[in-house]
Amino acid sequence: EYRIDSDAPDQVSRIGILVGFEYGIRIAENRVSGMLQEFPSSYDVFGITLGLDAITTSSYSGNEVTDAAVTRNLVGTVQQANTRSACGICVAPAESGTNLIANNAVSGVLANGEAGDFSVGILVGGGGGASQVYYNSVSMSGSLSPARNEKSYALAVGGSDPVADVRNTVLYNTQSNGSGHQY
Repeated sequence: EYRIDSDAPDQVSRIGILVGFEYGIRIAENRVSGMLQEFPSSYDVFGITLGLDAITTSSYSGNEVTDAAVTRNLVGTVQQANTRSACGICVAPAESGTNLIANNAVSGVLANGEAGDFSVGILVGGGGGASQVYYNSVSMSGSLSPARNEKSYALAVGGSDPVADVRNTVLYNTQSNGSGHQY
């Protein structure tokens, strides 16, 4: 079990785990927390990300990761206090293979997004590959700036015709963000 956070000696504050151009990678039993970007940061913040280092509500693309398994991880406190996005577990679109996201717990994801920015517990989908999202727990709570009104998602499945199999996943979202919507 590994612990990745913003405390010494790690001092990680933007991305806990980032992989790209991988085949068959396994990311398991990690504690990722304390990812916090404050003003004047212009970066999106991630707990665990497969191939992505930037996201918006209209586009996300990155380095393809195929046949990965992200399992039994604890992701908490992934926050962007400035006007960008935050994501607990994100998966870039893949043209082939199947990525498994299973038995993870995600909480504490929060962003003060402006137009196009958002907060999301788990983001998957897109491309010709498949995503399996099984037995995860996602809790989204907290308050965003009332002046902002961007969306907040416990789970987002992207792409025009994604192949996603979501089962036995608990999704909870009570974030308050002005006139935006919570999903």
